[in-house]
Amino acid sequence: MAYEGQYDYGAAGYEQGGYEGGYEQHHGGGKGDKVVNNPTNIVYFSVANPMYKVDVAMMHEVFSKHGTPLKLYIFNKDGHPQGFCELQSVDEANRCVAELHKKFLFDGGANQLTMKLTSRRSLNVKGNDGNNWDVAAGLPPMHASDDDQGYQNNYAAPQHHQGGAGGKGKKGRTAGGAGYGQAPPPPGGYGQGGYNPYPAQAPWGQQGKQRKSDEKQASTPVVLFNGLPTITDTTGKRVITTDSLFVLCGCYGDAVKVKFLKEPTQALVEMTSVRQAETVRVHLDKLVLFGTPIRVHGATNDGVSKSKGQQMDVMKYWEYYGSKLHRFTNAKSYENIACPKPTLVVWGYPEGYPPEELISVFANYGTVEAYKIGPQGNTGQLLLIQLETTDQATVCLLNLHDLPITGESKSSNLRLNFAKENIHTPSDDNQQTFCNVMVKGLPDDFTNEQLYDLFSPYGTMKRHTVWRDKQTSKSKGFGLVDYTSVDEAKAAISALNGTMLQGCTQPLLVTSKYL
Repeated sequence: MAYEGQYDYGAAGYEQGGYEGGYEQHHGGGKGDKVVNNPTNIVYFSVANPMYKVDVAMMHEVFSKHGTPLKLYIFNKDGHPQGFCELQSVDEANRCVAELHKKFLFDGGANQLTMKLTSRRSLNVKGNDGNNWDVAAGLPPMHASDDDQGYQNNYAAPQHHQGGAGGKGKKGRTAGGAGYGQAPPPPGGYGQGGYNPYPAQAPWGQQGKQRKSDEKQASTPVVLFNGLPTITDTTGKRVITTDSLFVLCGCYGDAVKVKFLKEPTQALVEMTSVRQAETVRVHLDKLVLFGTPIRVHGATNDGVSKSKGQQMDVMKYWEYYGSKLHRFTNAKSYENIACPKPTLVVWGYPEGYPPEELISVFANYGTVEAYKIGPQGNTGQLLLIQLETTDQATVCLLNLHDLPITGESKSSNLRLNFAKENIHTPSDDNQQTFCNVMVKGLPDDFTNEQLYDLFSPYGTMKRHTVWRDKQTSKSKGFGLVDYTSVDEAKAAISALNGTMLQGCTQPLLVTSKYL
């Protein structure tokens, strides 16, 4: 699902001084200033002291621990491997630079990374090989799992002077012999003093650690969920069902089978490919769901099958072959993958349906802090909704994805996904300032008309709504007012915050997160 150009950065090329030659010779583009005023989701990297081979497989694994790489291009200039990586968001690009700049990929001062943000708006790669890679081609050649055969282009092969053949170390990778006249290849290859893609568990530049079992990458299309919450609804049924995990995993691939194990806190999910399983693991591991951090690991199962005599039951086992909710129909689908965050992108609600009513539906599952109406697309009106926490956004996703909505002339079903970026963060000075004012402490019988009368003296309102309980139609005690200017919003907050309304026992709380 494309967000109608919302995240389209255009097509202009950009290079920082000092590294424009290599990429431009192959792909074209213009030069820019050394100061990056408008960084995009593309980062530049170079590798100093390249004792071990640098290719897209290595860099893909490096970047995958801090974001979702979409494209990679590697070239050599002045004897140093350099390149660009396109990630799925500006936030991920910033995180990669912050966490990887000046880090060593190997012990002994080998393969030190330098990373910078760029203003390049597009990255064109040609072909798919050791130096070029596009997400549309699937995963690049990756390392095998710890119990499999070693990676054929192992990182222990020196970049310029190939040493003798090495053997497979204890639960490690096949290592090349000593070469380059400096530090020998790491003993045992990967995991025994070599390249370590888990800086949080083993600091870069120190002795590499073996992968912990709870961080095992997916080597089959199956992932294992651990620590799922077992909360129940008013009828005593578990809230987390096979449908819940299908929808959650559906943000990162197409799930075909979901099965709960003997313990309801554990479940297996079979995706359509290893790549999708790994994408699920990377994005959902340690996600907080209903206040509980869950774990997602790569499973050893080649597939998921129901137990003997087991019937289809959303509390135990379900198959989703041919589901209308499968969305990964082509390579472009992967471009809209986003990390879990408080903001959801919503599409598919019919033209003419009041966005205020839709916001009130989301308010049943959390506190809506801001929303933004997008353009009309082929799949209906777009809407960005920012909740207070990622947990609340996830609960909305599980409950409202595929919700039927009836408009003026037709009905449709909502589609939800995590947005690539939040609507607004206070630290982002380049973002538009939103004039949403939250109101808490309204009486049960408070109406939209009364809300208008209360707030209209302070400015022109674009939207206003009192959120109501679906069953009783009574006010839930809070509402939202969207002014046309910051000054109007501030005036309303100054005048009305702390006001005591008739029928209330507590004063109004009138605030805005962004003002």
